[in-house]
Amino acid sequence: MGTFMRLIEWDREFKIWAYGFSYSRLLLRSAPRFDADERIEVLFTNVRHMSVSADVSSLSIDRIETPEESREFGLALPAAPDELFVLNSGAGYVIGTHCQWHVDHEWLDAPSHFSPFRAVK
Repeated sequence: MGTFMRLIEWDREFKIWAYGFSYSRLLLRSAPRFDADERIEVLFTNVRHMSVSADVSSLSIDRIETPEESREFGLALPAAPDELFVLNSGAGYVIGTHCQWHVDHEWLDAPSHFSPFRAVK
């Protein structure tokens, strides 16, 4: 495998928390494991296509930047402004315009930093 642009990784369980189809936003969330632990949210925006498990035991996100890299995963590199984000070394992927994350000390059901998500805390 090639060398990819590793954006971030966590050794924590993540779940799909919300998908807003009107704005094509995908929100993944990791719950705090301990009282002093952090809640982590990952947001993908303008999602065009995705293949994501409902929950994963850890999460790494690589941004694929060349056609050669995308072919290693059997995917085509999307046209700008879309980007290809590969999850967990190819176990999943998201095609969209942005990937961002936020870490805080809120409880699991506190409103998202990336609100508003309709009917989602």
